[in-house]
Amino acid sequence: VKLRKMSKGERRKFEIAAALAPRPKFLLLDEPSSGLDPFAWKLMIDQLQKVMKSMDTTIVLSTHVVDEIRRLADYVILIHHGKLLGMVEKDSLLDNWKECWIQGDTSIAEELPGILSCKQETATTISFITTECLEVEKILQSAGIPFIQTRSLELDEVLRLWIDGNIPANVQN
Repeated sequence: VKLRKMSKGERRKFEIAAALAPRPKFLLLDEPSSGLDPFAWKLMIDQLQKVMKSMDTTIVLSTHVVDEIRRLADYVILIHHGKLLGMVEKDSLLDNWKECWIQGDTSIAEELPGILSCKQETATTISFITTECLEVEKILQSAGIPFIQTRSLELDEVLRLWIDGNIPANVQN
């Protein structure tokens, strides 16, 4: 079958297979899932994960698909409108950017690091978003204030907050 007669998705599958066939040590992919249906996308993700583990291959991936970042990336380099906003380890980013609920009033949050927003939920409960949840948890535990609940922010929420100027604590430029 000639490449020009293939659908965009079929051509993309061929391109990915051709790129992986020589077992490269370094692979640069630009929007690799463009044109793939959900089943082919899942197969691509599985193959790229397998390649990274078994062949000691480094993959640099440019994508707008947040789920690809979540599933494949060790590090996130954020570029917005052509400007480099920095690089950070993905797991550290997701471990620290959280929405938290505790007993108390908003004055407590004024003393905590990395607070992006805070609101009084009830007369005795506040919620806040922090970029430094692990440090906040230590501080609150030492003060005898437990979390009522925490919610990990979704990667797209974190990236939006970062783009809006909330820089991760451990960002490298």
